[in-house]
Amino acid sequence: MGAFVCCRNVASPNIDLTVFPFILHGVSLIGVGNQEHLMSERKVVWDKLARFWKLEQLMKMHAEISLEELNHKIDLILKGQLKEKTIVNIFP
Repeated sequence: MGAFVCCRNVASPNIDLTVFPFILHGVSLIGVGNQEHLMSERKVVWDKLARFWKLEQLMKMHAEISLEELNHKIDLILKGQLKEKTIVNIFP
């Protein structure tokens, strides 16, 4: 269960993907259009997102590991014990 939010695409109004994986996994597709709002209003919202509404726990929701640590993380995945997203840094 989750949400995919797409803000207006600058390069094109098209988004090249299929919606079936989202639907099958119960993910909501949310489109956001802010072009109707004044730039001053948009700056206020972006400032709040960057400061006051920022998720304090966001950085704790992932772990960066080296390639050498990958086997251990895979073992945790197979046991159902991995809780955070894992980023494998292949260029230490």
